[in-house]
Amino acid sequence: MKTVIVGGGVAGLAAGIYGQKYGLTCELFEKNPHVGGNLTGWERKGCRIDNCVHWLCGTLPGNATNRMWHEMGLLDDRTGIHRNGCFFESEHNGERIALLPDLAETEERMLRLSPEDADEIHRLMRTVRALVPFAGSGTIAEKAAILPRVPDLLRYKGMNLYHLAGRFRHPLLRLVLTDYVGGEFAAIALLCAYAAYASGNGSIPDGGSFAAAQRVGNRFRELGGVLHTGTGVSKILVRDGAACGIVTENGDEIPADCVICACDPYVTFGRLLPRETMPPVLARRLENPHTPVFSSLHAAYLCDRSALTEPFGTRIIDAPWFSSRSGGRLPVKEYSREAEFAPKGKVLLQTMVFQTRQECADWIALSVNRAAYRRRKEEVSARMGAAILDAMPALAKGFEMVDCWTPATYHRYFGAHCGAYLSNAFTPSASLRTVPAQIPAVRNCFLATQWLHSPGGLPIAADCGRNAAQIAARKALGRAKRTRALPEPD
Repeated sequence: MKTVIVGGGVAGLAAGIYGQKYGLTCELFEKNPHVGGNLTGWERKGCRIDNCVHWLCGTLPGNATNRMWHEMGLLDDRTGIHRNGCFFESEHNGERIALLPDLAETEERMLRLSPEDADEIHRLMRTVRALVPFAGSGTIAEKAAILPRVPDLLRYKGMNLYHLAGRFRHPLLRLVLTDYVGGEFAAIALLCAYAAYASGNGSIPDGGSFAAAQRVGNRFRELGGVLHTGTGVSKILVRDGAACGIVTENGDEIPADCVICACDPYVTFGRLLPRETMPPVLARRLENPHTPVFSSLHAAYLCDRSALTEPFGTRIIDAPWFSSRSGGRLPVKEYSREAEFAPKGKVLLQTMVFQTRQECADWIALSVNRAAYRRRKEEVSARMGAAILDAMPALAKGFEMVDCWTPATYHRYFGAHCGAYLSNAFTPSASLRTVPAQIPAVRNCFLATQWLHSPGGLPIAADCGRNAAQIAARKALGRAKRTRALPEPD
């Protein structure tokens, strides 16, 4: 069955790879020059900017997500895996605390820092230890199965990270709990992420995001999939209520037996299909004004390698002049482990500031005026650079700004809803209900996007792509709804 896939991000590539494995004939159209979607990077001033992988679920062999990455080619036997010396560390008023791979050592340091928080520290670390055997599996079904198997999680189930931080007395311990993803996120999200890092199942593939995307694209081609890059799609053809092909932005009509939409929902519903065909459950998720948008303002810098006397991975510092979701905090990530990311003798640094829904809208509106947009980027990147040097003056040697990108960048490049690069933030009140892949209003048309399940991310995007391919293949084969009716992936 001829299957056209619109969008070459991780979800679209997963749909194509598994579609080929399940017997479909897949042709994928990606409007940008490279596949990967958010799993990407780019060149600036002799540097390789890495856009996506802060850490990857499923880097440890022996779990379903790791098998999925090997099936997709994102990981292979030649891919090196790196784990930083700490998940991240927080700094405030001259004190630091790090989330280390050794949970006992982390607990000991927290107790030494704040003996008065002993009860909460013990509870927190006991829960992280209980999560380690399940951590980093990543797929939707596996995530849903964690809670009953780790009863201690019930203590944190209804909390966001602001609430959790409020149970601690020491200001640095409160900060370390809200620094990484922001305080609105569910407390469980941070505990699971730290457990994944501690288990070794949440590490970083060498070569970064762009190299990972190229491996996945190559796997799709190896399986016989046809890939068109630099070719956008303007419309899905519908006849008698069923998708029957696409029209490219060049005006070419491509017939198909089914279409899988692996792009931002507002691209699918509004450009490719009428907005009113969006499933109501998806519309409610996207348009909820109380759900935080996951997007950021970013900047990249260079410093001399000799200035970085001790690698720190990710350190979160004070930046009190920011009044956004960052809460006056600024993560700084160094890439000393990736020598090819910077010119010889230099180290690449990157930073980010979470943005509110309104700040995202402001960036997108400002980007229409290119001169004003450029001035604003120069202003905020200079202020972020100054904050880095205030906290780490040794990095001043050879320090220079390389690039700055904003929610408007994601809106322009990916058509991203509010400039978001992840699905809705995973808050205690967020619905974990998965939006069905089938578009009810259009037969033979399916969704494959991280927006089908909160909070999105690479494993969920891949799982949604695989699910769309399974459903399309089941319909093509005319068999029972059980997945076992399909051939098993290699």
